[in-house]
Amino acid sequence: MKKILLLLTLFTPYFLHAGDMYTLQKCIDSALLNNPSLASAMKSLDASSERVWQSASVFFPTISASGDLGRRRAESAASPDDFAYSSSMSAGLSASMPLITFGKNYYSLSAQKASYKSSEFDYMSTLNQTIYNVKKAYFNLV
Repeated sequence: MKKILLLLTLFTPYFLHAGDMYTLQKCIDSALLNNPSLASAMKSLDASSERVWQSASVFFPTISASGDLGRRRAESAASPDDFAYSSSMSAGLSASMPLITFGKNYYSLSAQKASYKSSEFDYMSTLNQTIYNVKKAYFNLV
């Protein structure tokens, strides 16, 4: 009985890990796919990119269109069964663009570009930190 228990104790790690050979690259790939901090940094980078485009939009004109259609029915004075109809239509188109903003729009765009660069560095830092942590843990086990 002691021999069987000893054999099970010695070979159990071998049987458990025989098919699960993890390389360093597999571990890094798995960490990059499943790390919530990295996903959050990527979404923050995407949002920052959209804010740059939003800031740049003030340099383009704003165009708006409107329209109105109406119909009016009026009874004839001669006969209550006679009706006169009149229709009216109107349409409008307008464009506007701020001309003098004293650099407010330009500096707002510059600030958003700097914020995007900052988000880019945050993402790269999170990526590098994740890879470093995986390598450190992997080599501590090996």
